[in-house]
Amino acid sequence: LVENSGTISTDGKYSFGVLAQSGDGDATVFNTGLLAASGKYSYGALASSNYGDALISNAEGGSLSSYSGDLLAVGAFANANNDGNATIDNAGSIDAFGSGYAQIAYGAVVQVDAGDALVTNSGGITAENTYGAARGVIVRSGAGGGCCLLSPGGGQRRRDPRDRGAARALS
Repeated sequence: LVENSGTISTDGKYSFGVLAQSGDGDATVFNTGLLAASGKYSYGALASSNYGDALISNAEGGSLSSYSGDLLAVGAFANANNDGNATIDNAGSIDAFGSGYAQIAYGAVVQVDAGDALVTNSGGITAENTYGAARGVIVRSGAGGGCCLLSPGGGQRRRDPRDRGAARALS
């Protein structure tokens, strides 16, 4: 369990604002502050569990951000293996920015094997990339779990150079 109400910023090749990881139990991040990561492989917040649930909760006023000028930027990533559930609950802002030779900028990613994958968003999710792919939200299930994106009143934005225009708001 990680609870953050302050400011955490990291910069490096493998950069995590917060990494919550469990082999046999839940991995949880509660954020009301600022988590920022910058580097080749950067994650604002990552929660991962092999035999439990993974949750990232970003409250109103909270910020999760990631920047990469080289390969990968992910604002928030929740992963649960086996039968675990993974959730990102966002009321603040989640941002991923890629530039230079960054291949991928993903705002929020939730991935499960056989459990349920859920993203709820009443805040803002942004993914921008001047070079490669940009995706606002990705929700994946590998072995028959349920997938859902709920965005009541919030929005996700993505800007991809192939769009040839302004970012589109999705809801």
